[in-house]
Amino acid sequence: MKINDNSAETTAKLEADRTKYDIKYRAATIGTVADKVIDDNFTIDLKVVAGKSETASR
Repeated sequence: MKINDNSAETTAKLEADRTKYDIKYRAATIGTVADKVIDDNFTIDLKVVAGKSETASR
């Protein structure tokens, strides 16, 4: 986490197994085979940046 006078910034990496949340890939042309071709695990990289608003400093 980085913090200075006017802003804060942080990053996170989330890893999940799509099968635990019933996330399926459905393609009409391929059918259910496509769901077997893609990986079960996926990663989401997050970056959150927050800054001070002008009204907050009044």
